[in-house]
Amino acid sequence: MNTIEILGIKGHKKTKQLRENVAQALQAIGLDIEVKEVHQVEVRLAAEIDAIPALKINDKVVLQQTIPAVEQLKVLLKMWLAPSDSSLQLKKLLVPTDFSASAQNAYRFALDMVQESDAHIQLVHYYQAELDPVYPYFGAASFRFLQKLKEKLETASKTEDASLVVNTSLLEGFVETELPQLAVDFAIDMIIMGTTGEGGLLNKWLGTVSSIIAQKATCPTLLVPNGVQFKGFKHILFASDFQADDEVILQQVLDFAAVYGANVHFVHVAEPSNPDHHSHQMPIEALLREKAPHSTFTMTTIKNSKPLEAINQYSKENNIDLVALATTQRNFMANMLYKSMTRQLIFNSEIPLMVLHFDL
Repeated sequence: MNTIEILGIKGHKKTKQLRENVAQALQAIGLDIEVKEVHQVEVRLAAEIDAIPALKINDKVVLQQTIPAVEQLKVLLKMWLAPSDSSLQLKKLLVPTDFSASAQNAYRFALDMVQESDAHIQLVHYYQAELDPVYPYFGAASFRFLQKLKEKLETASKTEDASLVVNTSLLEGFVETELPQLAVDFAIDMIIMGTTGEGGLLNKWLGTVSSIIAQKATCPTLLVPNGVQFKGFKHILFASDFQADDEVILQQVLDFAAVYGANVHFVHVAEPSNPDHHSHQMPIEALLREKAPHSTFTMTTIKNSKPLEAINQYSKENNIDLVALATTQRNFMANMLYKSMTRQLIFNSEIPLMVLHFDL
């Protein structure tokens, strides 16, 4: 049976506020658990807390002195009381190609990522018959055109690793519309794609729609800058606000890092005028240390009014191999900021970018 206690002073404003926030968070995530207030000094002393109010979940002090917002408490409570089994798998990878050097580089990156594993890769090429001026609409010429595309796709899929399973698909449609749905239909764990395409205007989709696909896809999307080779992941930067990170996302980031033995850098970029930028990380940090004791991670807050500049600078100084961002479908203003930052990171970065999705 789950228990929740607020250790504090009876009638004190902060004690009441913490209880109200916890109650709202529980209601929001659909959990019916009584929240008890404990005022006895001897109980507080036995709990060995340093400050009040404090929050105990199942007899474990998970935070003290700080009063998290309802959104942050939703994450904390779900991780403690309703742990998700949505760990990140790397069994099925989807790699789109336009046969460009960037696309082939992303494909090689994917191959290297899953070496010595039982993962398989789906390599797919989309063509647009109505918009391709060289597409022959009728008879044998049309058949030969598609046959050549199939042969080109088979050539692009070749790998020296016989243990890897690579399947190919030649499909008609617009990649930014069709690929996210294909990922759902094939139960794909991750999309891996390049960020710079080649060829005619209509075929430059790798560079121009990668951010759209990353936004629309429901599975994680890994965007690989042209020329970047896979050399393992030792340091992963997760751009975090220490508040709105869904527990599934936190778990996926740690799972992914564990596969490669990477250190996770949780980085929050705060406005220089924000006086309370450290308090947000305290509950999340305590939670991660309790729930993922074997994970290696650091939490850093950077005061900078330009998030992209701060992330790039931190990445250079700490040898970051991968930058991870999370986005949600429900918040229009947050998505506008996300799209702007993602596009800038895509076109200005030499570091792969992984986009994950959640919905609180």
